[in-house]
Amino acid sequence: MISVTDPIGAAFERTSQILFRPFSGKKWLALAFCCFLASLLSGGGSGGGSGGGNGWDEDGSGFVHDVRHNLEIVLIIAGVALLFGLGFLLLFTWIQSRGKFMFLDGLARNRGAVAEPWKEQRQLGNNLFFFTFWLTLGFATVSLLVLGAGFAVAWPDIESEVFEDAAVAGLLVGLGLLFVFGLLYTIVCFLLEQFIVPAMYIHNATVGEAWRLVRAEIIANNGGTIFLFFLMKVLFGVASVVIMIAFTCMTCCVTALPYVGTVLLLPLFVFNRCYTLAFIEQFGENWRFFEADQAEV
Repeated sequence: MISVTDPIGAAFERTSQILFRPFSGKKWLALAFCCFLASLLSGGGSGGGSGGGNGWDEDGSGFVHDVRHNLEIVLIIAGVALLFGLGFLLLFTWIQSRGKFMFLDGLARNRGAVAEPWKEQRQLGNNLFFFTFWLTLGFATVSLLVLGAGFAVAWPDIESEVFEDAAVAGLLVGLGLLFVFGLLYTIVCFLLEQFIVPAMYIHNATVGEAWRLVRAEIIANNGGTIFLFFLMKVLFGVASVVIMIAFTCMTCCVTALPYVGTVLLLPLFVFNRCYTLAFIEQFGENWRFFEADQAEV
């Protein structure tokens, strides 16, 4: 019987074996670096501020006037910023895709390495990158179409500068469809991270091949168990956030520094990933990631 609680003990044992039996600072730092790459776009900083006077009229008319008379410059700056933003996003997504397999490789083979898995996992990482790119692009396109449909429905009220039936219908259409597609996108991302990526690694398969394997051997006839697994991951996620906040406060925000926080909280990240792998291992020998008596490489 597939359990969502039995893998907890297995994950604790595997985490202890990987990080502490025996302890190696070099291995710890290497695994932390792979984990950092794997979660490159998962976290983010916060920032912001407020300013005083800006030299424009209180009603903002000065700002509007400047924008209108410098529209070409504004569009050029916005276009360049967008291109740079997209470029960095693609670069980080590509690195993250490779990092996911590097981290998995370190856990499965109980080793702390960077250069070797970076080369070895190139094909899988690139395949995941292209799928992630098209998935994100597709969701962004659908979102824009949904928002456009909402605006189209609400346009009569927008043009009349009133908030009546058309505006309400536009909100319901736009937000309702956006919620549905957002939920579907979230589900796909969850399955991709928790099952497809490990399946790609263990079977050296493409995203499509891994999806067929996961659907046939894991998801089929196990919908209730997968839902319980999802709830456990949510629980672990909440607990992880609490622990991160606590560590950030205790270390005077040192934990919030890129990579440094990954090093300090590595046992947490290793446990979370090992729990997923231990859960998947219950589906048969062809889903085994860890050797029974695994020696450190």
